[in-house]
Amino acid sequence: MADRRERALKRRARRNWIVLLARFVVTVLLYVLYEVWHDVIPGADPALPDSVLFILHQVVGVFLFIAGAMTVNFALRHYFWHGWVEARAETQVPSLLVDISAFAVWVAGLIATLSIVFDVSVSAFVTTSGIVIAVIGFALRYMISDVFTGIALGLERPINIGDWVQLEDGTLGKVVEINWRATKLITKEQTGVVVPNTFLATHPFTNFNWPEDYFRAEFDIVLDYEVTSHQAERILLSAVTQVEDSTALPRQPDVRIKDYTPRGIKWQVRYWVPSHEDLDRIRYQVKRNILRNLHFAGLRVPHEKLDLLNSKESADLPSASVRDVMFLRDVHLFDSMNDEELQKLRNRMRERLCIQGEAIVRQGEEGDSLFLLREGYLDVFIDNDDGDRIMVGHLLPGMFFGEMSLLTGARRAATVIPSVDAIVFQISKEDIRSFLEESQDLVRQLSLALAERQMMNDRKLTEGVTEQEIERVRQTAADRLFQKIQGYFGLMY
Repeated sequence: MADRRERALKRRARRNWIVLLARFVVTVLLYVLYEVWHDVIPGADPALPDSVLFILHQVVGVFLFIAGAMTVNFALRHYFWHGWVEARAETQVPSLLVDISAFAVWVAGLIATLSIVFDVSVSAFVTTSGIVIAVIGFALRYMISDVFTGIALGLERPINIGDWVQLEDGTLGKVVEINWRATKLITKEQTGVVVPNTFLATHPFTNFNWPEDYFRAEFDIVLDYEVTSHQAERILLSAVTQVEDSTALPRQPDVRIKDYTPRGIKWQVRYWVPSHEDLDRIRYQVKRNILRNLHFAGLRVPHEKLDLLNSKESADLPSASVRDVMFLRDVHLFDSMNDEELQKLRNRMRERLCIQGEAIVRQGEEGDSLFLLREGYLDVFIDNDDGDRIMVGHLLPGMFFGEMSLLTGARRAATVIPSVDAIVFQISKEDIRSFLEESQDLVRQLSLALAERQMMNDRKLTEGVTEQEIERVRQTAADRLFQKIQGYFGLMY
């Protein structure tokens, strides 16, 4: 494909040279003929009137300057503008600039023809045409301003086709056309906006695609004063980190305290967006993730309240113990446990702060504990046979890992590393032993949950099989896991 294009470019270059040479030869021949007629007229044969020779002389002169203008314009277009200038500027020359240079050549050719061929006084012509041009220019001053501003926009390239631009009055749209007079935008509501080029040159505007296609967006959220700065950072930063389209960019998100208000602390969440077309979608994903993180953290966005009700509002807030039990109730691994059992489990498990970048568990190491993610965002890696670490997934608040090590004593199947600071609850073998000894139903429930988790991780077990077959595979895996748990904990049912 590249060779074919290169051959086509070479053929076009040869054709251009041939055309230029032919036009140059025609111009030279016309010049020679013009000079010959000029010498013939004074001593013309009486059989051929001087008036006829004079007219022929003028006709040849007109064609001479037409051929000359065409030759100069051809050379300017192909070898100056689209050749030398584009090579130096490394960008395409605006067609408007090429057309204006061609117009100037034709005007110069017209003046030369009138002066040399028809002996018209150039000064009188310029004076007369200047008055006419002044009148026309005054009448069309705004259009002329738009045209020359369009030239400047084409040379400076502050905007390009496809850029998202926001005007001073708040109008936002995508650039779909830049012509001689105006720039045309299409808004998100699919309505057209025509902006004169002069307006763009004399008023500030925002280009969301310059200097890079990606840009930073932000929004504010108020969190209660009881939320610490570290906890707020975990909740807010992990919400952005969960959006891969944002984290794939070379800039990092951040959060900062913007103000202190009667409702609570106003935090500003700043994140990066690959293009303006993705802004609404990514902002929705980030805000949705924040709500999810707040739910699993047992928090809520404070609403407006009077000082007289502050004490009652604080009294209505659930305690840390109750919030932890509510969190455990949302983890489907413990669906069969009642609130009393969840409270006991809550009293036994340990809260652990995990620092960004430091592995919580490593693939292949021994362990006998389960981890529940309360706040933050975790990356899951697996080492392949070549020793390369491959990211295979992520863990969000409310998810758990390490269940096979807790219930069967299996080695860690993956390496888990926080991408932001995280809070996890750690449940060890001894923490859950008494619950398993007292309830065979709980062991059955855990076995079934583990079987479902294995089937989710291994899609091949469910590909191309019926619902009955899937249920049979799930039950077989649950029975096998039940026996492993029973043997690992020494349960006698």
